[in-house]
Amino acid sequence: MITIYCLDISKIDTETYKTFYSIVTKERKTKADHFRFQEDSKRCVFGEILLRFRLSQLFDHVPKLTITYNAYGKAYIKNLKNFFYNISHSGHWVVLAQGSSEIGVDIEKIAYHFDLEQIVNGYFSCEEKQCVLFPADEKMRAKRFTQIWTLKESYMKYLGTGLFTDLNSFSTNLFHGYVKDSKNNIDKQVKLKNYLLNNDYSLSVCSKESPGIIQFITVSQLLHHLSSLLHILKSE
Repeated sequence: MITIYCLDISKIDTETYKTFYSIVTKERKTKADHFRFQEDSKRCVFGEILLRFRLSQLFDHVPKLTITYNAYGKAYIKNLKNFFYNISHSGHWVVLAQGSSEIGVDIEKIAYHFDLEQIVNGYFSCEEKQCVLFPADEKMRAKRFTQIWTLKESYMKYLGTGLFTDLNSFSTNLFHGYVKDSKNNIDKQVKLKNYLLNNDYSLSVCSKESPGIIQFITVSQLLHHLSSLLHILKSE
């Protein structure tokens, strides 16, 4: 079963951020330093922290955290078999999804008061369009749009191709959790699942495994494991 960790970073102060910043990889520090705003740096740093936290839950001795990437930029941990993960963030949420097979996750804040029809007509299938545009209520339309958008993003991240796959080359189903190709063939191996966080964010996961239950991780939990994370850093 998939593990899904969600962390709210909105109340993490500067000193706490610096504490966790000190234990991430040099690569992650470099990425975080390139951001202009600290909120973006937080999202960058705590993506890796959630990954380390998950590893510390699974292994007595966490392997060296060496990240490799496929041709499209999807991340993997080198020399660690049957461990797949994906990270996403939006607003004050950072999300990690992890399983034993390929996985994709996407989270987006639900935005209102924008012209969604242009995007829907350009990138959504007929089935997806109907799902989004059928409700008369504009807020429901915005919610469904974001739900389907994250479903599509999670599928592309599952494939490991990101936006190199055309958004309109496949179709997702919000209510039954399947994906179809352009010829209406359903991929029976893939499972899609959408979650709503506080009715403000849409989170979608794509994998061959059964969807998991969201676990809301707190900074207190991460701080509790800080000593083990520091030990991991020293071992590297």
